[in-house]
This record gives sequence, structure tokens and C-alpha cells, in this order.
Amino acid sequence: MLPAQSLKAGEILQYAREIEVVQEQNGGIQVGTVVGLALAGFLCQPRLAADGTTFVSHWDVTHYLFGSVGLLSLILWYFIVYDAPERHPRISAKELKLINTSLWGVTQVSPSDSTQVHVCDKTVSGESNENLTNSKLNQEKAEVNAFQTSVPWLSLLRCRAFWSVLICHVTHNWSFYTLITCIPTYMSRVLGFSMSDNGLLSAFPYLVQCAYAQLAGFISDVLIKRGKLSTTWVRKLNNCIALGGIGLGLLLVGYTGCSRTASVLIFATAIGLMGSASSGFAANTMDLAPQFSGVITSLTNCVATLPGIFGPMLVGYVTKDSSSLNNWRIIFGVSASLAWFGALCNLFMTSGRRQHWADPSMRENGSSKRPA
Repeated sequence: MLPAQSLKAGEILQYAREIEVVQEQNGGIQVGTVVGLALAGFLCQPRLAADGTTFVSHWDVTHYLFGSVGLLSLILWYFIVYDAPERHPRISAKELKLINTSLWGVTQVSPSDSTQVHVCDKTVSGESNENLTNSKLNQEKAEVNAFQTSVPWLSLLRCRAFWSVLICHVTHNWSFYTLITCIPTYMSRVLGFSMSDNGLLSAFPYLVQCAYAQLAGFISDVLIKRGKLSTTWVRKLNNCIALGGIGLGLLLVGYTGCSRTASVLIFATAIGLMGSASSGFAANTMDLAPQFSGVITSLTNCVATLPGIFGPMLVGYVTKDSSSLNNWRIIFGVSASLAWFGALCNLFMTSGRRQHWADPSMRENGSSKRPA
């Protein structure tokens, strides 16, 4: 669903709202992680049966419950989400006009660099938006829709900024999947927490991440809108905080020994800092090419899913289901190295500019709309 969410945000929202929605979407993922881990820990905790001689665990209920929630989400998506605002049966005329004006009558630049907007290839003041005619809007929409029918694959694959998003996404997900699948094992076998406590404590860092992601998004928006930093540098800083923070945190956890308090606090801080990714590479796809953000997210998320396969496999191979802290240090070291590699690539490759191959109004001159 991630590519579809990214595409919908790029299709129907203004630039400023796109970033807010990305933060809200990722906040939903984090809240789901918190609820899922806590609830799974509660359901899987062995309890004494009524006969007083055996223990029972409702681990199978977690599969039925979460699977049912997924099916319910699919049903809601089918009835609520539509291909275009014009096809939505419950949209008001005022809202439809606002969306069309924002998308097709106005092509905004970053607030940090200019207060002007471009309407139908002519620079006008913001007040002239009301004078746009339906024919001009339809003409603009037709031009852009025609441009969107063909994905510029060669230009996309040659784009250095695209590879930055891909690398950041993959290295971020290596730590994310390794931690989300293996933190319960670490807390149980190394730190000695019970199953129910394990679920709550494993979920706590993602609650911190959800809160910090909203704060990072708010600060990022303020920095861009007030012209303090360009879009590119906001994306770079957020990627560095997310990837650099988790890398440092994982190394520290490996050398805190079996201290429960220190380990939980470091996990909470490091995983919390990963919330900056919502205002980093996750939002960067719509900086580069809003109309192709779904394609970019599909490509990067496809590759970034591989760490979800190989990360846990590496944990099982290295730790061999043991409680040896030295083995876990290897796992944390690999994740930290990959995260720092992603942060370093980000510094040299990330861009916040609208790419010329993704902008129909700038195909001729190859310039970029958004600031570096």
C-alpha cells in the first residue's frame, strides 16, 4: 500500500500538505507497530490453565486478529479511495476547485526561495489564482496527464537523487526489520524480560519514534517555509539523524552489557531518531517527482524489503538462538555500518529539487523548480 499512498499524496495535495501527509502515514505505521508488539506480547504470554496443571498461550490469535485487520483495511480502501478527485462521490465543489487550482492551475516552488507561482507557464501573483478558467485548468491537466502516461525510466535510473533515496531506504530498513523482528528475542534471551513485559518494552521505542517523527516534520516544515534551510539540506539532515542515530545507538547497546535500563533507554532514543526518515527519504520522492512518486516508492520499497528477509536470517545464523552478547554485537555492528554508509551516501547524493524529467512545464529547458 505504500506506493499507492505516496502516489495519492502526490496527486491530490499541494507541496506543503504532501510532507504533512507523509509524516501522518508513517505515524500510522509506527502506531501499528506499537499496538502490534504490545498486543502480541500480551496474547503470547503463557498463562496457567483452569486445571491448574498446564500453561496455555493464545499465540495463534495474533495471526487471525492481524490478518482480519488487514482485510478490513483493504475493504475500507476499496470503498473510500478513488482514482481522481472528480470521481469521488462525496467531494464538495469547493474542495474540488481548491484541489484543481492547487494542482493544475498553480505549480508552486519551495517557499524558501520564492513567493511567486507559475500559472499556465506565466508568472503571476497569488491573487490571480481566482481568475483561472476551467478551460485552462482542463488544458493543463490534459498536458500533465499525457506526460504521466510514460515513465521516463532511463532518466529515472540515471538520477543520482533517486539512488540516494534507494540507498537510504535499504539501509534504514535493514536496521528497522532487524530490530522489529529481533528486539523481542534480545530482550528475552539477553536481558531476561518476560513475554508480556517484552511486548510492552519492545513497543515503547516505536511510540517514541512516532512522537519524534511529528516533531521532526514540524521543524522541517518551519525551516523550509521560513527560508532557513533549503529542501535539499532539510532532507540530508533528517536522513543523517535517522541513519546516524540508529547506527550509534546500536553500537552503544552492544557495549552496555546486560543493563536493562540502559539498553531500553538507548533503544528508545536510537529507534526514536529513526522517525526523522519521515521527513527525509520518505518525503523526498515527492520532491523529485510527485507524479512518479508511486513508481519511485515501488522501486525502492521492493529492494528495501530484502533486508526483511536477510536481516533476520543473519541474526539466526550469527546468534544461533543463544544469549551470547558477543554474537549480538556482530549483528548490531553490521546494522550500524550499513546505516552509516547510507548516511554518507546521502550527504553527496540527496537532492530536494524537482527533477526536469518529472516536470512537464520544464521539459524544454531542463531546469529545476525546487531549491537544492
